[in-house]
Amino acid sequence: MRHFTLGILLVLATSFVMAQDADLEFAQQKLIERGEVYFTFPVASNSIMHNLLRELSIDGFEDELVYAYANAAEFENFLTYGIEFTPVYDY
Repeated sequence: MRHFTLGILLVLATSFVMAQDADLEFAQQKLIERGEVYFTFPVASNSIMHNLLRELSIDGFEDELVYAYANAAEFENFLTYGIEFTPVYDY
């Protein structure tokens, strides 16, 4: 049973990493095509949000998510915070 549980956790972790890789690849493609990427991320701590509000173009907040635009330099800086993000695929 222990091996089964470890196997499931490994599959879930691998799936998560692959999803994040696909999101990052999509975001990088949008940066090439449009010069900006539109994405969401969960609201972070006050100090981080204070920085991000100055560094990104914030479009809005909804259900504990932040909607933001970023150019390549801004997005690279955002990634240094280690915050999970999801590109908005249909904009």
